[in-house]
Amino acid sequence: MRFFLSGIFLMMCLSVFSQNKETTPVKTKQIEPFFITIDMAKAKDIVANKKDVVLLDVRTPEEIAQGKIDKAVELDIKDPAFRDKLNALDKTKQYMVYCYAGGRSATAMKTMKELGFKQVYNFDGGYKAWSSGQ
Repeated sequence: MRFFLSGIFLMMCLSVFSQNKETTPVKTKQIEPFFITIDMAKAKDIVANKKDVVLLDVRTPEEIAQGKIDKAVELDIKDPAFRDKLNALDKTKQYMVYCYAGGRSATAMKTMKELGFKQVYNFDGGYKAWSSGQ
């Protein structure tokens, strides 16, 4: 009888503790992934109107010395540590990646997709188009 009462007491305690657990669903922000190549007009629109987009210049330091888009983060695609440095960036932010004409930035966008970035614009035409106003 004593085991029976102990068992009932144990079941009641477990029942009380399990009912006191609050389960609150975790809210996470849904990010719609996209990897889009854009032209000059769209790049200018993004720079002018989307203040939360990170500009990512993947040219060499020598090229960047010739000029760059204001506030762009510099990350040389030819640097052996490029992938590691890219991987350290916040993958939930939006990025507009550019190079001189669009080839290296397309490669960078592909790498970003592989690394789990969610939203990347590739500026086809790159700094060459930007600086000439094409």
